[in-house]
Amino acid sequence: IGNPPIDFTGYEQYLTNGYFTFSNSDVFTSTASHLFSYPLLEGQEFILTSGLSDELCESIPPVSEEFDAPVLGKLPNGEWLVWSPSILLEDNGPSINAPANDIASATLEDGGGAAVILTNEKLKCANVPRTFVNEDTCVLSTLSTACKASELLSVDVEMSTENVKKFYSLTGHYVYAIRGLAMEELHEHPCSKPKSRWEILAGVMCPSATVLNADTITALTDAITKSFDSNPFVKDVTRTLLCDPSDYDDSTDELDIQLQIGSDCYTHVHPDHLNVYDFSGWVSVHNGGAYNIQKWAEGFDGHEGWYLMYPYVGVSERNVPQHPMSRWYNNGNGDNIVYVARLGDSLPYRDLIDGLKTDAVANYFGALAPGSAQGLIICGSHGEVANDPSLPEGFDLHSDEQSTTGSDEMDNQKHVVWTEVNLKSNDQLRQRVAWALSQILTLVPGNINGAERTEMYTYYYDILVRHAFGNYRDILGEVSFSPLMAEHLSYLKSKSHSYVFSNSNMVSRADENYAREVMQLFSIGLVKLNKDGTIQVYDSGVPLQAYTNED
Repeated sequence: IGNPPIDFTGYEQYLTNGYFTFSNSDVFTSTASHLFSYPLLEGQEFILTSGLSDELCESIPPVSEEFDAPVLGKLPNGEWLVWSPSILLEDNGPSINAPANDIASATLEDGGGAAVILTNEKLKCANVPRTFVNEDTCVLSTLSTACKASELLSVDVEMSTENVKKFYSLTGHYVYAIRGLAMEELHEHPCSKPKSRWEILAGVMCPSATVLNADTITALTDAITKSFDSNPFVKDVTRTLLCDPSDYDDSTDELDIQLQIGSDCYTHVHPDHLNVYDFSGWVSVHNGGAYNIQKWAEGFDGHEGWYLMYPYVGVSERNVPQHPMSRWYNNGNGDNIVYVARLGDSLPYRDLIDGLKTDAVANYFGALAPGSAQGLIICGSHGEVANDPSLPEGFDLHSDEQSTTGSDEMDNQKHVVWTEVNLKSNDQLRQRVAWALSQILTLVPGNINGAERTEMYTYYYDILVRHAFGNYRDILGEVSFSPLMAEHLSYLKSKSHSYVFSNSNMVSRADENYAREVMQLFSIGLVKLNKDGTIQVYDSGVPLQAYTNED
């Protein structure tokens, strides 16, 4: 098990960057698990615990890059080692058992700003936004290197073709409007469904207007002209249409209808036509290779860069096969192809998908609030403590770059962490109470996108650990603001009817699933109870409900 041996003996003169020469006084430890007491990667890892005082250290960059030259060392027995850079985290908040008068002492004084500068912004500011959860960790910093958590202004982002292209240059994400989707079935006819989409060609006469019966033309025209949709490129129509049945009763009836209304031509299109998606997740899993997704943004064949053409009929001269629509239905709007908005929509910056809400994007659209010259409030977060690289058990972080750890290991890592903590911690009563609480305030990883991500689960569990001897109302408060609980019980990014209607002219209903769950499962239950736990009943024997829909 482990890496193949390396041996530069006799070739030292070719190691132009030099190498470390270790002596018998240098102290190494093996990589063994506290839990299982065996080397995780036998013969592979050595951890130097005695430190180094070699002038060669001055030539090693303070930040490790992917293609840096290897740093080598030679043991007294002639074996060679290669240095494997490891992540060194810093304290930026109190540990679980920190005393109340020492909560803010571990917060990074500059919010990690010095590290941001040192790494040329590859590391991000660690100043955590101030909330009711972490306000006791906050301090005032006047350091010149202090960075701030992004404070956002209320601005709208126009989904224009130029702005769609700008997402690529600002974030590296492959964001496109989709074109080329086809309609194949009669049920996709605009008269057969309550919602249809029409592409607008303003000031253009239709080149081949569809021949339809008068009733159908009247119904379609009425529906389109009465739509509140203000998008300049497409108009979504939502209403039942009283068309002439003979226009949509045969498989040969046209689906991509063209209709002239005044000076504008309207063409019936696929309901996802000109939707803007982030295709970045699809790059690594696309069967046709990453290039065929990346090329649109990277200037392929003089392409404009704001749209991706779905190859429904294929492209024979480039050996691109026909793509059936089933492939889009199976993969579009999924975990790897994430909906952003429609081309031409304007949406509040806060409603952008998370992958596009970077400081660069916020700054470009004017969403970043100006800073203060009088100092910055710097906040940490509970449980954000440093790692100890000298300990034998490793902790792998999820990355969007090349994976070095199997998905099964990443999925299992949270269980290993939990087991290590619960078997080795001194606060056994606290851990047992937290375990009991976790059986009430449950999460199901299968309902959450991110089974391979460890820290977000351990942070949620720490809410229960931290409040194990506290107030249950405080636990409900933090759990309700947890993004994991929001995704698990479907209220993540849920918006009120008023908000959706004012921003999108659409009628919707807020997700009330969590409101029900927090009462039924997390607190008062379905029926009222007596102090001895028996059910309260009316004189008729019917149980008293704990709440009603009016509550």
